[in-house]
Amino acid sequence: MAYRNYSVAGRGGFSRQPYYNSGYRFNSREDYRDESEGNWKYSRGGGRQARKHTGAKTGMGKNGKPYVSGWNYSRTAGMVTYFAHPYKGTKRKNSKPGRTWENWILKVFSKRTMQEFIKPCLFEPATGKVICGDLSLVMNPKTNFCGRNYRKN
Repeated sequence: MAYRNYSVAGRGGFSRQPYYNSGYRFNSREDYRDESEGNWKYSRGGGRQARKHTGAKTGMGKNGKPYVSGWNYSRTAGMVTYFAHPYKGTKRKNSKPGRTWENWILKVFSKRTMQEFIKPCLFEPATGKVICGDLSLVMNPKTNFCGRNYRKN
């Protein structure tokens, strides 16, 4: 006598899960035991990795000068790209705590509105961070982050 597997959805058997779930536990908070380690583990969203919404990287231009580029995606603003680079009037300044800064230019381009504008920003050569106070924006290539900088009061 042939036995059918009644626990697998979509293979001719009967399943108690909805047909669109196909046996996977999407967005469930169920716990399960990992047999290899013997520890209890908790699933967080069914094993799907979250989409990346931000990024930053640094590089050298054709003229040998460094640049920092970044992007940020949100539902309200859409895809926004940032490109920071030095200009011919760039100078190094030292702050009171002893940090060195350079004044750079930041080009901002919004794909949703198709507008581009330019803002002044500061670059810290020691860490590679670009900070724009007008937009409260921080680009950090070491952590691959480009986003808002909010201060806690």
